[in-house]
Amino acid sequence: MNKQQFKDFQTRLISHHRGHVNNYCTADPIYLVQKQVIAWGYVEEYAEHHQLYGSCDESYTYSAKEFFEDWDEGCIENLLKDSMYSVEDFTEYSDMQGLEILEGLLNNHIDYKYNGYQLQHGNERYETVEIFLTHKAAEDFLKAKGWQLGDGGGRIYVDSLCRSSEFKGLINLIVDGTLVFKEERDEK
Repeated sequence: MNKQQFKDFQTRLISHHRGHVNNYCTADPIYLVQKQVIAWGYVEEYAEHHQLYGSCDESYTYSAKEFFEDWDEGCIENLLKDSMYSVEDFTEYSDMQGLEILEGLLNNHIDYKYNGYQLQHGNERYETVEIFLTHKAAEDFLKAKGWQLGDGGGRIYVDSLCRSSEFKGLINLIVDGTLVFKEERDEK
């Protein structure tokens, strides 16, 4: 950081903390860049997403249709030959029902039962990737990552530092001009 960058940083802090610009009505704002992820491990009834996960090859599928599209025809015939199901039967089931049937077939078939297929249930949540003191720095980070706001790629979440006396003290020192930029000098 050079002197000009520090001055710009100080101006943005003044804008957020004294001028209340881009603080979203939040006292002592801090800007968290978050990415949307699916957290697995929920009980089925409380989950929005379901997948059939194969631990042997770390594969996953979200529907029977997707499963059959990815599998070789010979493997599909082998899986279904001793069962009462055909590939066409799975079009009548919901994604969840189809995955439950597939899980049972795979885990009871001699050729696939050791691949560790299991149904997993999950929900979307946001995970904090980085934290910034200014809105502009958070936006710049999103742009550098190539994430778009609002499409599941990322978001800027504004939280408050109102109970963090250390951060508030540091920000106030910069905003008030008590903490200043000092360039390093070459010592000879």
